[in-house]
Amino acid sequence: MNDEQFKRILFRERNSRKESEELLEVKSLELWELNQSLELKVKERTEELEKTLVDLKASSQAKSDFLSNMSHEIRTPINAILGFLEVMSNSIYEKEHFDRYLAIMSSSGKNLLQIINDILDISKIQSGKFTISIISVDMKTKLEHLISLFGNNAAEENITLEVKFSDDFPSFLLVDDTRVLQIVSNFISNAIKFTEQNGKVNVKVDYSIDTNNLLIEVVDNGI
Repeated sequence: MNDEQFKRILFRERNSRKESEELLEVKSLELWELNQSLELKVKERTEELEKTLVDLKASSQAKSDFLSNMSHEIRTPINAILGFLEVMSNSIYEKEHFDRYLAIMSSSGKNLLQIINDILDISKIQSGKFTISIISVDMKTKLEHLISLFGNNAAEENITLEVKFSDDFPSFLLVDDTRVLQIVSNFISNAIKFTEQNGKVNVKVDYSIDTNNLLIEVVDNGI
């Protein structure tokens, strides 16, 4: 082999090595980009799955909280209806008293029906929202009936339960009475629950004509 042949062979080997290195570099870059793309897709998919899991847990918790609250609210009107039925069955008929008992039982039945409708409306559970229905209501009578529902529970614990309305409280208000009564019912129930015997639970009700605000305070001397 002469020098010229050796040079040609060496040149070809060098070119071949250079091409191989360039090809390796290109493929390595392509592989790196592919890995980066794959990592990004895995990260995005993982984040989507984590978000879905969080949403599912939140939805499940919302349903549990909703059903727990509803079961708590269902007991109040049911206990009132059963309580007044027992009172009436053990009492001599007096029209004035019996008419009042029947009015409270009727109000409790309607409230119970509304609560059951809420439970059956799955869309409200899933969305975590309630539909607000504004109507003209005799809120004073409604709240007086609500206070009466807790009368037996308070009496059993020797707790004084009273309601006081402001002197200029209007005869009718435009409110969603079901929602207002649900909220106040929960506050009164908890107030009685955490107030010791011989304690007091006072419900103060006021309405500001200037601001159109209904203010209801449940005040107790419990823990």
